[in-house]
Amino acid sequence: MIPTVFGIVIAGIGLVLLVRAQVPAMYVFVLVCSLMGGSAALQLPALGGSSIPPVQFALGFLILRLLLPGSGAGELVKQGIRANGLLVAYALYGVTMAFVGPRIFAGRIMVVPMKVTAVYMFAVFKLVPSSQNITASVYMIGTMMLAVASYAACRHERGGRALVKTGVVLCWIHIFFGVSGVVLSGTPWSDVLDFFRNGSYAQLDQRIGTVVRMNGIHPEPSSFAGFGYVWFLFMAECWYRDVSSKATGWAAFAMGLTLAASTSSTAYLGLGAYFLILGLRVVFVPDNIPSPKLVRLGMVALALAVLVCLIFLLQPGLVATASDVFTSMTVGKKDSDSALQRSFWAKQGVNAFAASMGLGIGPGSFRSSSLPTAVIGATGLFGAIMLLLYVLHVLKPWRASTYNRVRTTTDASGVAAAWTAVCMLIPASFVSPTSDPGGDFAIFAGAALALRLPAGRKRLFRPEAARADHVRRSVVPA
Repeated sequence: MIPTVFGIVIAGIGLVLLVRAQVPAMYVFVLVCSLMGGSAALQLPALGGSSIPPVQFALGFLILRLLLPGSGAGELVKQGIRANGLLVAYALYGVTMAFVGPRIFAGRIMVVPMKVTAVYMFAVFKLVPSSQNITASVYMIGTMMLAVASYAACRHERGGRALVKTGVVLCWIHIFFGVSGVVLSGTPWSDVLDFFRNGSYAQLDQRIGTVVRMNGIHPEPSSFAGFGYVWFLFMAECWYRDVSSKATGWAAFAMGLTLAASTSSTAYLGLGAYFLILGLRVVFVPDNIPSPKLVRLGMVALALAVLVCLIFLLQPGLVATASDVFTSMTVGKKDSDSALQRSFWAKQGVNAFAASMGLGIGPGSFRSSSLPTAVIGATGLFGAIMLLLYVLHVLKPWRASTYNRVRTTTDASGVAAAWTAVCMLIPASFVSPTSDPGGDFAIFAGAALALRLPAGRKRLFRPEAARADHVRRSVVPA
C-alpha cells in the first residue's frame, strides 16, 4: 500500500478534522473528495495495480469521527446500518460471492475479465479467482459504509444543509475543470489537470475530429458526465422544491449546459431519460413542480434554442461540426466497435446468471457494461432482489411526499436526494462495468433515508444534547 500525494494531504486534513471538527465538516470533506474521480489516494501494487480513490480514503476518517467516544454519534451509525439493511445485505452477499463464486465455478464459464488485456475485442478467458475480486469487494464495502455514514451525517442538525451547500460549490468547481480543460487544451493547464488524474484507471484524452471532449480531472468524458449528471439532478430537484432556490437553480442551469456541451453519450442518455421522467411527473402530478418554475424552464429552453440558431447563422461551419459530434455520440454509436463490444460485455451477466444457477459468480469476476446485468451475473437472484428492494426503499414510491411538495426544507432535501439516487442509475444501466452502484449513489441514498424519517421519530441529532445524555447516563448514583 503506497500513499500518493493526495493520500498524504487527505490524511493530514482528515486528522485535523477528526480532532477539531464536528460530523458535518467531516461529511463535507468526504463530498469534496468525491470530486476527484480520476485520482488515487492509495496505490495497491499487490492487487494488480489497483488503487483506493480519495472519497473512500476520506470515508475512513468520517467513520472514525462518528465512532469517536463521547460524541454521541455512535447510535446514529447503528440506525444507519438498520436503515440501509438491504444494501448491507447486498454488499455482504456480494463480498461472499466474490471469494466463493470464482472458485465454485472456476473454468466452467468463459468471461471477459475486469482488466481487459487482449487485443481482440471479443476475447474471453476461463473464469478464475483474481485480484479484481478483492478490489471489487473493497469497493462494495466502501459503498455500504458510505451509505451508512451519509445517513448518520445527515441526521445531524446541519447535515442536510451541508449536503446542499457543498453540492452547489462542487457543481461550479466541476464545471470550471471541465470547461477550462477544453478551452485551454494543449496549454500548461492540461498538465495541471493531468496531475490530478493519477488513478490506476485508463486516463483518456479523446477528440471527435477537432472537438476536444470534456473530462476535467476525471479519467474519461463518460466519468466526467456521470459525476456532473448526479449533481445536476440534485440541484434541479432542490430548485423545484425551493431549497436554496437561487443557488441551486443557477448551479443546475450551468451544469445542464455543461453536460449538453460535454459530447458524452452518458450525459445525453441521462438527460433524455430524466426529462422524460420529469414530464411524466408533471403530467400525472401537476403539483410536483410549481407553475412559475415550469414557465421558467420553458423560457430557458426557448432562449437556448434561439441562441443556438443565432450561433449557427453566424458560424455556418459549426453546423457540420455539431452534426458530426451529435451523430458520433448518439445514433452513430450503435454500429461502432465500442457499442458492439459493450453489448457483448453486457450479455456476460446473463450468461453468468444462467451458468451459476442464479447464485452469481462474484463481483470482479467479469466486466459488464450494464448495472442490471452486472448485478444478476455477479450477485445472482438474491443480490438483484436486495438491490431492487433497497432502491424502492430509498424512493418510497408509495408516499405522496415523493411526488407532491413538502413543507419543510429537511423533507424537501430528502425527496430531492431520493430522486437523485434513483435517476442516477439510468446511465449506469447502460455503462456500468461492475455490480457496485457506486459511492455517489450511496451518498444520496443514505441522505434520503436520513432526511425523510417519519414525523413521529426524532428528526435531528444535536451533539450538545447527545453529550449531556452521555454524561447523565455515566453518573453513578450515590
